[in-house]
Amino acid sequence: MKHIGDRLRYIMKMRGVNATTLARDLDLGTGHVSNIMTNRIQAPKKHLPAIAEYLQVTQSWLLTGEGTCEGVPVALYPVYEINAGKRTPACMCRVAGMTEKDGTYGVISDSLPDNTLLIVSPATSGDGLFLIEDEVQGCVIARRTDLITELKWTYLSDTTPQKPSVTGKIEIILDKETNIYEA
Repeated sequence: MKHIGDRLRYIMKMRGVNATTLARDLDLGTGHVSNIMTNRIQAPKKHLPAIAEYLQVTQSWLLTGEGTCEGVPVALYPVYEINAGKRTPACMCRVAGMTEKDGTYGVISDSLPDNTLLIVSPATSGDGLFLIEDEVQGCVIARRTDLITELKWTYLSDTTPQKPSVTGKIEIILDKETNIYEA
């Protein structure tokens, strides 16, 4: 495969993605995607990182054909909006560099900092950051420290939750505006 368009068509076929879907999911014009696929655009530097991540290939392979076409893993997670104790399906998100784990999902909430997307696993033990749900405060981030003789919780909010309930362990905190969402 001599040109970027050839590699793009190949990997899109391998991933079962058509040009319209790629353009829609990455918020690109269909004409722009077509121009890359037909080699009218040889080096789409502005959109190359997003295209490579979406198709799970390395940028260097997509651009030059050198190396392997297999890139970083990309996990797809459902995202729920949690407000006032109510969990509502919101969308899906892709997270590069993570592999999918059973029971893991994304959380957005009015009670979390603006534009925050948490990826939460069902784990409820061990050291680290955890998502806590409280009847009064809503979602709260807390740090759990397992000491030899005791378990210590530090809440990352101004007040301590009244009736905290551990939702799960926070795997990663992301800016929801920079992640790819699907309807």
